[in-house]
Amino acid sequence: MTPSPAAKTLALLALFALAAACVLAGCAGGSSARSRFYMPVALAEPAGGGTGPGPGAARVGIGPLRLADYLDRPQIVTRGGGVQVNLAEFERWAEPLEDSVTRVVAQNVSHLLDGRPLEVFPWSSAAGPAWRVRGEILRLDGELGGDAVLEAWFSVAGADGRGGDSRNVSHREPAGPDYASLVLAESRLLERFSRDIAAALDVRLSR
Repeated sequence: MTPSPAAKTLALLALFALAAACVLAGCAGGSSARSRFYMPVALAEPAGGGTGPGPGAARVGIGPLRLADYLDRPQIVTRGGGVQVNLAEFERWAEPLEDSVTRVVAQNVSHLLDGRPLEVFPWSSAAGPAWRVRGEILRLDGELGGDAVLEAWFSVAGADGRGGDSRNVSHREPAGPDYASLVLAESRLLERFSRDIAAALDVRLSR
C-alpha cells in the first residue's frame, strides 16, 4: 500500500525533528566537554618569626571587593588589539570571580600579617570588625603571551568610617601563551595587591 502524501509529510517532519534534536544534543555535549575551569590562588607565604596578634587585638575585615561589570561573568576576559575585549567561551571561572578574589586577598593578607585571622564580608556580627578594607578591581585581564594587568583602588577605615585612607594601585605581570599561565599571572597580581593592603593595615595596627 502506497503511503498517502499526508503520511509522507508527517514522516519527513519527524525526521527533521529527530535530526534537529541530535544536532542540539551534540552541540551541548561538545561545549560541556571542551569547557575548562580555573580559580586564582593565594601565593603569599606566611611572614613567620612573629607571635601573631594577642587575644585583644583589633579585628580586621576584608570586603566588599567589587569587580568592574565587564569582569563579573563566568568567561575569562582577555584583551585584544586596541579597544577589543575577548570573552573565552570555553575557558571559565569555577565560581564567581568576586568570591575568588575576596577569598584569595583575605588569605594573602592574613599570611602577610603573620597569620592574623581575618573576617570576610558580610560580617558575622552586627558590630563587625574594627578595621575594614573595601575596594574595587577596575581591571584584571591580560593578553595571552603578553602581560596581565591589575588596576584597583582600596581603602582602610575604622568601623565608624573615620581614619580612612584610599589608594589607587596598578600592577603588571608577564603571562604565558595559555589560560592557565594567565590565571597564575593574575594570581601574582592579586598577591601584589594584597601586599599593598597589608602594608596599609600594618601602619594602623601598629599604632
